Amino acid sequence: MYQNYSYGFRIVIPQGLKGFWNSAGCIEGPDGCTCMSDHGRIIPLGPESRQGEPERHIEAYAGYAAHIFPVNLSEAVKSHLDRIRKRSRGRKMEIRKRASVSVAGLKGERIVARYLDAKSRTWMVEDFIELLRDDVEYDLYLRTPEQYYKQDQTVFDNVIASFALTRRQ
Repeated sequence: MYQNYSYGFRIVIPQGLKGFWNSAGCIEGPDGCTCMSDHGRIIPLGPESRQGEPERHIEAYAGYAAHIFPVNLSEAVKSHLDRIRKRSRGRKMEIRKRASVSVAGLKGERIVARYLDAKSRTWMVEDFIELLRDDVEYDLYLRTPEQYYKQDQTVFDNVIASFALTRRQ
């Protein structure tokens, strides 16, 4: 199990997989070491791609929603879809599913999008959930080549089911 004390959530990392730090590391500067807070975990599902990041992965990410004014779910979803469009060839994607969801008592939105990745030229699927609690935005998402989606979706659904809110410190 992984527990995030900064943003108040926990997930279970599926057996046989490992979760890795998904925030920027510490940076030595003139005033000492500056570190990012712990934003969550990335869980690789396959070997690393040529670009050095896992092509197939699940990520649980949380951060303060201060970059979204006003803070609302539709803007958080739009921001995530914009990031997908930037990675897609010709900035095109197909939304295959869009639904309201409730996870750990939070109302959110789940989107499944398919697109041709501009770098790898592979058909990819991103299945993600956006949730908001007060000033915190939670992203749970799966990024995988289309051919692996069904098998990876099962693992992702287990991570979603394990998501729980905790107290922030």
